[in-house]
Amino acid sequence: MSKSPSRFKPLACAGFAGMVAVALLVSGCQPQTNEPAAEPSSSHSTTTALNTPRLKSADNFRDIAGVDTSYKVDGGTLRPQTAYRSNALELNNADFSTLNGLGITTVIDLRTPQEIEEHPDRVPDGARYVNIDVSGGATGANPDASIKMDTPEDAAKLLEEANDQFVTDQGMRDRLGQVLTTIAQSDGPVVFHCTAGKDRAGWTSAILQMTAGASADDVMANYLATNDYTKDRVEATTEKIRKAKGDQAAEANAVLLGVQKSFLQTGLDAMEKNYGGIDRYLAEGLGLAPDVVQQLRDKLVQA
Repeated sequence: MSKSPSRFKPLACAGFAGMVAVALLVSGCQPQTNEPAAEPSSSHSTTTALNTPRLKSADNFRDIAGVDTSYKVDGGTLRPQTAYRSNALELNNADFSTLNGLGITTVIDLRTPQEIEEHPDRVPDGARYVNIDVSGGATGANPDASIKMDTPEDAAKLLEEANDQFVTDQGMRDRLGQVLTTIAQSDGPVVFHCTAGKDRAGWTSAILQMTAGASADDVMANYLATNDYTKDRVEATTEKIRKAKGDQAAEANAVLLGVQKSFLQTGLDAMEKNYGGIDRYLAEGLGLAPDVVQQLRDKLVQA
């Protein structure tokens, strides 16, 4: 049985519905910045250099194979230019042209119908568009009034509890199983995304990397890279909130807009507790047949 990475986690919704909602609304409605942030380096030496384009209008777009180089796994490395993660594909013309040049064949939109209506994708030419609403219909328009988010601690707890739902909520697991099956059975490169590209997409990315055999350190480093990719935008948004609502609101929203180790780790801990690791989570939690898991590994790993 594969070991699950040692400490990780991403986002969810109110009740469950409201939870995902609050975070999605705040984290998804930020202006994009024109300058890319510094890229983090992997904690492991790798062999394949990556040259993934940076998109100004989708600043969290990146290859799940790594940041500067592809991550090592048993038998090789993660295969570049196979699966990309992103925030919403509200692309300017230059970025749309860039995405078209990557040969994307499938776009998997993890968002709710309301999110899609408010911020529709620009789908690459010829690509198949698939919507799998991972959160099950929760939107930022109907947050649960009982949810507290007055302090940074409240915001962190919201996202930690949300990540737990990726493991413990049956509906979420069913839909995540659909996402991974779609990726496994897609011909050509795939891009999957949510609104901010950090929670639903972050968990999906982590599960794919773990399925391929990436180390705990690399999976966590890749998850935390969101803070580097979106740094300028998050800082600008936080300052707007500070001016409008004060320091406490700004500090709470700064936590909500980014990622922390404890977010991903909460989901990973739940996976370990309930399934003993990635293999049983895929098979029993997500309901993936052995041939689908093998398809995923064959797709994601190169010798």
